[in-house]
Amino acid sequence: MVCVLSSQTDQGKEQAFEAGKQIRELLESTGQPYKIFCIHSPYRRTIETSDKLRKAFKEDEILGVQEEVQLREQGMARNTIRSCGRMLR
Repeated sequence: MVCVLSSQTDQGKEQAFEAGKQIRELLESTGQPYKIFCIHSPYRRTIETSDKLRKAFKEDEILGVQEEVQLREQGMARNTIRSCGRMLR
């Protein structure tokens, strides 16, 4: 048995991009200058979400992006990875 940590679905990628557009519209509606800074966990889906969300912004509107290893889904991914390790042995 092979364990594959799945990536985002096409629908999930579209939802992330749409969320980015909505955030951008909200920030624009304030009439104030803005820049965004994205922080995501090291898990594949959060990286993909962050990537797609940022695509809704111009490059000069993005202050930065950071992977934060202390962010994680509530143990779910850890347990999945542990299970995968047993399956691959």
